[in-house]
Amino acid sequence: MTAPFRWNVAKREQIGRLLITKPILPYPEFLADLHRCCSRILAFCDNADLVFVGRSPESIFDYLSGLLGDTSWAERCNLLHFSMRIARAGQKKMTLNQVSQQFPGAIAAMREQLGALGLEPTQIAARSRPVAFIDLVASGQTLGNLTELLVTWARESQANLPVLKKKLRFIGITRRQKTSPNTRRWQQDSEWVRQFPLRSIKNVSIPLRLWGYLGDAQEKLEPSYPPWRWGDEALLKPPRNVEALDALSLAVALYEAGCSKPMRLEFAGRLAQEPAMKEAWFRSLILELKGVSDGNR
Repeated sequence: MTAPFRWNVAKREQIGRLLITKPILPYPEFLADLHRCCSRILAFCDNADLVFVGRSPESIFDYLSGLLGDTSWAERCNLLHFSMRIARAGQKKMTLNQVSQQFPGAIAAMREQLGALGLEPTQIAARSRPVAFIDLVASGQTLGNLTELLVTWARESQANLPVLKKKLRFIGITRRQKTSPNTRRWQQDSEWVRQFPLRSIKNVSIPLRLWGYLGDAQEKLEPSYPPWRWGDEALLKPPRNVEALDALSLAVALYEAGCSKPMRLEFAGRLAQEPAMKEAWFRSLILELKGVSDGNR
């Protein structure tokens, strides 16, 4: 086993007749909020391959996958099933040492998933491009746990740790708030961040309505994946409950919305307003999006 089952919304033929409900957007500005969020992620990613961590950013992943479909970026978005936010027996958080002690085989199962995505430490170090891990962030704990997992693994396998760290980027999706000289950002209070250059850490702020929906209210396509479920073969079977099928309908709708020519053209226009326009790779992506929208590919 490498990861829990998730329908591939890019392959509509595999979904068959499962779309029994019509997707309902959570609020009128939902697509517009996703649109802005996706443009900022790309602008801040430093031409990295994109890895969305856990379930919270799955709608961002689905929509952006649609926008980037048929471009050279089509295979550069991945979803990593990973959670350490909720623990058993009233624990608020877990360390990797606790995971190893309480759930034998869990770390090995998570490493298997990472390897299947090309995210073993040696694989990351050998990549031609950086890897950007993206998640909704409050304290940065999840990204910190993931980083500890990779760094510990690198030391055990005698991978080139400095090269690994050089290849990593982190994009925290945060709740939008008023800025002031006294505003503290999550990375200022996260010890693990200090092993990376400041330029490796970026933040994309989103409206509270989007944050609250993605982080708290949304029915997800897969069950949560805390350490005691890492490697659970029961999760290889597709869920058939009503909530999962409703989530599937929304995921497909978001992907297909991103695939539409008007959305791609609008997205290309929004990207053109980003400071990253000074980068050749960014301008090349915009031209690709325009070419796909014009039907030239």
